[in-house]
Amino acid sequence: MASIKTLFDKITIIHPEKVGLLGEIGLEQELIANVRLFAEEIWNSLPISTENTMPIIGDSLPFATDSYCSEDILQSYLSSINDSIKNISTLLQEIQKLTKTPQSNLKKSTRMPESLKECQMNISTGNFPVSCSGITGKTNIEEGCDAMGIPCSLDNLLNYGEMLFSTYKNAAVMVEDFIMRTASMLMTEEEIKEITNHNKYYGEHFPSIYSQEDDVKKLCYELINQGFLDIKTSIDDFVYFFSGIGEVPNNYLIWHGTNVSLSIFLDCYFIKIKTDVPSKWKHAERIFNKKNLRQSLNNARDNTKQSVVDEQYHIFTDMINL
Repeated sequence: MASIKTLFDKITIIHPEKVGLLGEIGLEQELIANVRLFAEEIWNSLPISTENTMPIIGDSLPFATDSYCSEDILQSYLSSINDSIKNISTLLQEIQKLTKTPQSNLKKSTRMPESLKECQMNISTGNFPVSCSGITGKTNIEEGCDAMGIPCSLDNLLNYGEMLFSTYKNAAVMVEDFIMRTASMLMTEEEIKEITNHNKYYGEHFPSIYSQEDDVKKLCYELINQGFLDIKTSIDDFVYFFSGIGEVPNNYLIWHGTNVSLSIFLDCYFIKIKTDVPSKWKHAERIFNKKNLRQSLNNARDNTKQSVVDEQYHIFTDMINL
C-alpha cells in the first residue's frame, strides 16, 4: 500500500496530461479510487477505528456549487483546492496528535502546473489574454492544450481547463469532508472551526455593549462622521469586531485619529462591558493594526493636560451612549 503522503500527492498534484489520457470520467474515477485508498489508510492507522464506523466515501465526486467570476478562473479553483488542502493537513495533524498516532506532515498547498501558468481565463466573459513564449514560440493557448493532450482551440482550453481543475477541486473537497467527519469523533464543532479557520481575524472581537445590532452600526456611523474611522470602513466589519456577529472580516479597521484618541475611545468602550475581556488590548491592536495602545493610554494620563484627556473621554462617552 502506498504511503499516506504518496496517496495525498496523487489526489492533489494537478496533472494536465490526464485529461487526454483518461478523459473526464476516467480522471474522476482515478481520483475517487485514490481518495478511497487515502481514507482507508488514514482510518486503519487510527486507534478509533476499532470503536467507530469509518465515514462513508461516495461513489462520485461532489457536484461543484461554486461560481467563479474571476479574471483568472484556474487560479480561483487552485485557491479553493489549497483551502481544502490546508484544512486536511491541519486537521489530520490534530487527529493524529489526539490519538497519539505518528504525524504524516502532509503538504499545505499545491502548485499551478507550469504549462498553465500563463492561462488567465474568465469563463463568464470569454476574455483570454494571448501571449507567446520566447522559448518555444508557442502561444499560451497552444501550450495549455498540448499539456492536456487536446486539440488546440481557445474553447477547448477554457472548457477542459475548467473541467480539470474542478475535478481536482471536488476530490480535495471529498477528502476534506472525510477528515472533518473523522475529526468530529474527537473534537467539538467549535474546536474544528477554530483549527480550520485561517482568517487571522477569526475570534478577534469584543462583546457588544448594545442589545440591538443597529446600535452597533450607529456607533460606526458616528465614528466615521466625526473623522475617526476611515470613510470606506465596512459597517459589517465594524459590527463583527464590536459584537462578534456576522462574517469574519479580511481587513483591519483604519483609525484616522491618534493612538491616544483610539486608546481613550477603547477605554470608554471597555468601561461599558460588564465582564472582563482577556487580552482586550491585544485584540484591539490586531483589530486596528496599532501597537502599544494600552501604553498610549497610560502616557496620556501621565503626560497630557487633564482637561484635554477629559474632553476626549467626554466626546467618546457621548458617542457610545448614543
